[in-house]
Amino acid sequence: MPKPATSITAQIDLLKRRGFTGADVAVGSDEYGDLTRWLMDNSYYRLSGYWRYHQQNPHRGDNSFISGSVAEVRAAYDFDADLRSHLVEGLAVIEVTFRSRLAYLVATELGPYAYLD
Repeated sequence: MPKPATSITAQIDLLKRRGFTGADVAVGSDEYGDLTRWLMDNSYYRLSGYWRYHQQNPHRGDNSFISGSVAEVRAAYDFDADLRSHLVEGLAVIEVTFRSRLAYLVATELGPYAYLD
């Protein structure tokens, strides 16, 4: 049975009920806007993987928070995003180098039109 879509406000309310520190911000405050943007830009389910480490027993359905705050989870998420960005930069260089060398090898060993076969 598919789950219905949940509004950002309802997502923040759910986090509050579960005791997520920092989710108890007032509607209309700057912090609320930041949390709303963060959820809109990244999605509740993507972020839930980061806050699982601060929950009681999520694999058994107890999603209440034992520790952690929005700031802690955001720091972990930002670290992961920065690491991913650096890795992608490095992989892009490797990919271009590999494609260039493969193209050279195919052209010189099999002929300039071998790629068409």
